Amino acid sequence: MPRHPAVAYLRLVRFMDSTPPKRNPLLPALVGALVLSYFDIRFYFIDHRFIALGSAIVIPMAAFIILFFIRSRFAWVAAVVVVFMIAITLLLTYQFGYMGFPLTWFLGIVDVLLFALFLRYLWKTREPSLCGSKRNLTNRWSQPLAVVLRKLRAER
Repeated sequence: MPRHPAVAYLRLVRFMDSTPPKRNPLLPALVGALVLSYFDIRFYFIDHRFIALGSAIVIPMAAFIILFFIRSRFAWVAAVVVVFMIAITLLLTYQFGYMGFPLTWFLGIVDVLLFALFLRYLWKTREPSLCGSKRNLTNRWSQPLAVVLRKLRAER
């Protein structure tokens, strides 16, 4: 059964227009994850031997790093999970008294502002096809397909 010409044209356009982006916008998050993973492994696994709290951060961080390097569009979701896990384990570390100093209001407000800043950055760098706004619904492949579909409708 022959395929429709629009499908062949769409595949050709996707093949020709599949240039990778110049720079991944999650690169600063990767650098931060690598630096943070060093300090978290040292703090949770070597210095204090808090395997459960350390695993709660290191496993999502490893998932983010793997998704980043395979260029998955869900890497930003893994980065958001990492930020939430870091926030939770940091608050638990303060609560259990493992940091060596108590959690003050000022330190709590600074932590909340930093996590909000990280989440805002990740939200701005998310994959456009995953969000629901009308502005981002058209990607680089939908316009040639729309042109082909208009031509096919005009032929009928």
